[in-house]
Amino acid sequence: MYQRLMLFYFSLATSVAANQFLTTCWNPGLTTDGRTLIAECTYKHENKTEQVFKSAVDLNRCLRFNDDGDLAPAANGIFRDKVQLCQLDHSATLNCSRKDKGRVTFELNNVVFNDDGILGCTNYTGVPIESIMKHSD
Repeated sequence: MYQRLMLFYFSLATSVAANQFLTTCWNPGLTTDGRTLIAECTYKHENKTEQVFKSAVDLNRCLRFNDDGDLAPAANGIFRDKVQLCQLDHSATLNCSRKDKGRVTFELNNVVFNDDGILGCTNYTGVPIESIMKHSD
């Protein structure tokens, strides 16, 4: 029984994409409404050809406010209703002004991932905007 349980947990761990999108993505930014994260991310095909996509992920699908008033990862969290303005710094830290109390920050690199060149978070994969370039190793 223990072995089956461990095998189950191992299979779950290997099927989930790792976060830390900044290791394979660059030029992160927000749309003017502060709701959508955009970045350019690499994807390496099985034949070793590398492709770069510009993609977008709706942060409302990634974050929510927890009971303490802090941002936390959550599928379909719809956090944007409670903030007035969000900005992104160079290390992908989201800084938002709350409508009801001060500012909050959240490290997007801890929840956003690169799924074959497309940004994603929690159980959601964003959308490609354009293919930037292709080159071989």
